[in-house]
Formats: sequence, structure tokens, C-alpha cells
Amino acid sequence: MFSLILATLGTRESELKRLLNSLLLQNNVKLELIVIAQGNFEIIRKILNEYTDQLDIRLIKTNEIGLSKARNLGLKHVQGENIVVFTDDDCWYPQNIFETIRTKVRRSQISTFQIFDPKRNELFKNYPIDQARHKSIFKSFKVSSIEIFINTEKVDIKELSFDEEFGLGAKYPSGEENTLLLDLMKKGNSITYYPEVVVFHKVTEKVFNHNDLYVKGAFFRRNFNVFASVLLGTGFFVRKLHLVDRKIDSFTAILKGSLSYSKK
Repeated sequence: MFSLILATLGTRESELKRLLNSLLLQNNVKLELIVIAQGNFEIIRKILNEYTDQLDIRLIKTNEIGLSKARNLGLKHVQGENIVVFTDDDCWYPQNIFETIRTKVRRSQISTFQIFDPKRNELFKNYPIDQARHKSIFKSFKVSSIEIFINTEKVDIKELSFDEEFGLGAKYPSGEENTLLLDLMKKGNSITYYPEVVVFHKVTEKVFNHNDLYVKGAFFRRNFNVFASVLLGTGFFVRKLHLVDRKIDSFTAILKGSLSYSKK
């Protein structure tokens, strides 16, 4: 079974319906959708009620805000040894994609794939052409949460826990999925990349501002020592220089984020 964990604020009604409609197009596989509602509960419930006769849906209400908190809550409701997927209310799936990739995700511990924007007819990012194991931890930096599939027959679900200081609504509002993958790799789990589109999402133009760079610095420090985090932060800044505004302030911000983060 595929267990899809969806954290939503209930502010994207048409997008949520698009996601649900795409799940109706998945044949010959068992799916469960675990929805964690962080707001607009009645709106979310009304939408989901239209699909409960066709989809296995569990709705969980929480008053706590934070993407990582919601996903951790959803993980507690996964039943059995399933393929865990972290979905979003603004993404949707190609027809029968879960059946297509079922063999791949079952033979791997953690699988990552590709995201595609069908409206712009382009991939979400620059992906490698060939299938490969993540031999370097640095490959995990580029992975988005909606392209991750985790096989809990091979990965202990107790090891699946997002750092709640990272992710939308948290102190550091990004980097939660990359931190999860780094934590899992440090525990000996392997990640396999497959060059195949598994999910649709709109491509957005990215510009890094002062706050983005501060959070990136904190992400590096959370996962590496001080020297490595400063080195990685500097390298990231140089690579993304063309996307950075207020360059001097932004470089200072990434250093401040790295140096100010305090490990628990």
C-alpha cells in the first residue's frame, strides 16, 4: 500500500480537488491518504467528503502549525509496512504512476524520482539522466519532498521523523526533506534515484533573499560541523549568485545562519 501524507491549510481548494482527482486515476494499487488539516477544517472536510466513497481517506485535525509537525503527526497514523509518500495540495499525479513505479520502490529502501510541469512542458529542476544510488550526501540537497518514496518494509518507520525546527511554519522554513534524507543516510539507509516523472507541480522561478540564505546557513550547520557548514554555505552562495539579491547582505546572512544555529 502507498500511504500518502498530506499537510494542508485548506487554502487551495481547486488544487486539492485536482490532487484528489489524480488519485482516482491510480489503478491496481492500494492507496491511503492521511490528511492533516492545520486550518479551515470544515472546508477541507467538505471537499474530502466528496471522495470518501472512492478513496481511503483519514482526516486529522491539529491546531499546531508547521509542515514538519504535521508530517510527523501523519507518520504516526501509517498502518502497516507501506510505501510512504509526502504529497502537497498543489501537486498531482500522472495516471497509474503508482502502479508503474511499484516494483522500483519495493526493491529500494528510499527512492527519488522527477517532478514535471505539464503546463510549461519542462522538468522542475535539472535531473541526472541515469539511474544511480546516492553515493554522495550532497545529492540529497537537491531533492524535493514530493519526489521521495520510502519503503517501510526496508526502513524502520520509527526512523522517519522530520526536524520540526525546519519546514514551512517553523523557525527555519525550508530544508526539512533534505535534513530527513541526511538523517536516514547517516543511519545506513540507501537512496536510489530513478530518472522517471512521478508527480506534477508548477515550476516556480527562485530568487534567494536575505532570509532564504540565513535558513540555508542554519540547514548546513544543523547537518555538519562549523567549518563544513561555512564552506558549504559559501559554495552555495557562489553557485546561486545570479539568483541572489543584495549580495553582500545575503552572504552575511548565510554565515550568520550557520554560526548562530545551536544544535540540541
